[in-house]
Amino acid sequence: TGALKKFNNELKNSETAVQKLARYKAELGKNVKNPFKNVKSGADSASKSIDRMVKRIETGFLYKVGSFLFQQGQQAFGDFSNIDFDVRAASAKTGGFGKDYNELFQLVNKVGRDTRFTNADAAKALNAGATLGIKKEELKEILPAAAQLAQAFNTEIPFAMETTKMHMNTYVLSQDKATMVTDMLAATAKNSAADLERLATGFQYVGAQAKALDIPLEQVYAVLGKMNDSGIMG
Repeated sequence: TGALKKFNNELKNSETAVQKLARYKAELGKNVKNPFKNVKSGADSASKSIDRMVKRIETGFLYKVGSFLFQQGQQAFGDFSNIDFDVRAASAKTGGFGKDYNELFQLVNKVGRDTRFTNADAAKALNAGATLGIKKEELKEILPAAAQLAQAFNTEIPFAMETTKMHMNTYVLSQDKATMVTDMLAATAKNSAADLERLATGFQYVGAQAKALDIPLEQVYAVLGKMNDSGIMG
C-alpha cells in the first residue's frame, strides 16, 4: 500500500513532467518555427531603404544628366546660330550670298575638324576675312592655312589670316600660295627668336621695299629672323 501510493505519486509526477515538456516543446516550436524571420525582416527593411536611396540617387542623377544635356543642347543651338550668322554674313560680303553658303559652311567645318579651333572660331575668322575683302576662292585657301599657322603660334585665326593676306598682297601672290607663305612664316619662327607678331611688324617696314628690289620672300623672312636673333625686334 505504501509502495503503491509512492508509485502512483511518481507516475503523476512523470505525467506532469511529460506535459510540461510537451508545452515547452510546443512553445519552442513556435519560437523557432522560422528562425530567420527576424533576420529576413531586417534584411527586407534594409533592402527597401537601399532601393529608396538608389531611386533618389537615380532621380538626382537623371536630373543632373538631363540638365547637363539641356544646357549642352542650348549651347549647341547658340553656337550653330552664331556659325550660321557668320557664314551668311561672309557669303554676303564675298558677293555670293546664298549660293556660296554651303561651300563656306563646309570650309568652316573642315577647319574645325582639322585644327584645335571650333567651328564657331572658324566662322568668326571667315567673316573677319570677308570683311577684309578676301574673296571666296581666296578664303578657301587662306583660312585653312591661317588656322594651321595660328595653331602653331597659339594665336587667333583672324590675326594669322590678316598677316598671311598682307604678305601675299605685297608680293602679289595667288591664292594657291597661301600655304607656302604660312609654312615659311612657321619655319622662320621655329628657327629664330621671332614670333608671328614680330614677323608681321617687321614685314610692314621692309616688305614693300624688298618686293621692289626683287628680293625673294624667303630671304626677307630669313633676314627678319636674324634681326630678331640679334635683339632687333620687329
